[in-house]
Amino acid sequence: MATFVVHQNIKLMSLLVLVWGLVACSPVQTPIAIATATIIPSTATSTARPIVATDIPPDTATPFSLITPTAVTLTPIIETQTEFDIDFTEVIMLSLANDLGVTINRVQLVSVESERWSGDDLGCIDVDDADINATAVSGFRYRLLVGTLVYDYHTEGTERFIQCSMPQIMQDEVLIAVDPLAEEILLVVQNLLANELDLSTRRIQLVTMQPVTWEDTSLGCPQDEQTYTEREISGYHIVVSVGNEQYIYHSDSNTAYPCSAEQSIIPVETDP
Repeated sequence: MATFVVHQNIKLMSLLVLVWGLVACSPVQTPIAIATATIIPSTATSTARPIVATDIPPDTATPFSLITPTAVTLTPIIETQTEFDIDFTEVIMLSLANDLGVTINRVQLVSVESERWSGDDLGCIDVDDADINATAVSGFRYRLLVGTLVYDYHTEGTERFIQCSMPQIMQDEVLIAVDPLAEEILLVVQNLLANELDLSTRRIQLVTMQPVTWEDTSLGCPQDEQTYTEREISGYHIVVSVGNEQYIYHSDSNTAYPCSAEQSIIPVETDP
């Protein structure tokens, strides 16, 4: 009986050893990932911010409408050493803009000059009508440009101002300062005359220059026995001098031609 029990125990142990060996020799199973319902918050992505041109906090920044540059240009077209009041100048420019029904940015400051007027008329009447006993008045002469017209204003200090005379077509130094083509044409004239007279261009001085609309291809300088096509041509009438001698040139937008005083015809401009 004892022998039987021993044999049974041995069989049982052998069976356990066999089972254990089978388990040990089996391949290891990879765990299966089980989806969960937990949502992992995504990491926020850094977005590049535009560079801010000011360190002023947003709540104290000046509104855009207030920091927009003014449309008024207060640098004279013709350089001046005269000191002038900016606020008073803007008042004069605004007055002209209102008279013409245009915005003030259409008005350009041409020049400011110190003047001394002979009376309350501020030099705005004919010399023959002036009161020789009037008290002299100190002030300024302003020239303003709108389009192609120059307007003349005389002032009594910075207290009052008067618009003098009718507006004039811009010419001479104003025209050259504003119109790059006019400056080029003047250089052409100076070079042509300098070559003809064998002189330095510095000897040739501008007397007057004005824009003109010629009526035909003669450019206002018709020659005998020549025919011309009638059409409007933009150009300039130029007078230069060498010493006491004056020389006339007519031009289109490309070059200039000499014209004698006897042949020169300037088209009549309509009143501005």
